[in-house]
Amino acid sequence: MHLIRRFFGFLTASPLDPAEQREVRGILRPDLAREFFLQRPEDQRHALDVLRAVGGHDDLAEAALMHDIGKTASDLGAIGRSLATIWSALGFTPRGRWLTYVDHGEIGATLLEQLGAGDLTVAFARFHPGPPPPGVDTRSWHLLESADNV
Repeated sequence: MHLIRRFFGFLTASPLDPAEQREVRGILRPDLAREFFLQRPEDQRHALDVLRAVGGHDDLAEAALMHDIGKTASDLGAIGRSLATIWSALGFTPRGRWLTYVDHGEIGATLLEQLGAGDLTVAFARFHPGPPPPGVDTRSWHLLESADNV
């Protein structure tokens, strides 16, 4: 159900307006903000939705905004992403941009490590969805996962 909601959310997402763009720039360091705005508008909208869903937890803001940054590398739209997800779920090994999309967590985490993002941000990009890895606050992790599924 989550993936179906995300698919239609992707199709209907509106670009961030100037006030929302300022909000993001007010949270992220300039190098992270630059990467954030390289994402497709649909992914920017989803990230902002996740940020708003975690509420006033400022320590989660960077992770909320940057958790899917690795998807930028695949440059796939809604249909391509859906096919890559289905193909992978059926046990087939995707190739090319589909593989890049499936591996977006590791790709994003590596980029975030290079940029010196926070530990929670890197871990959430790499390991979500799934259980929190050792050393990560479980409450923070579950708040982010819950927000990511809205």
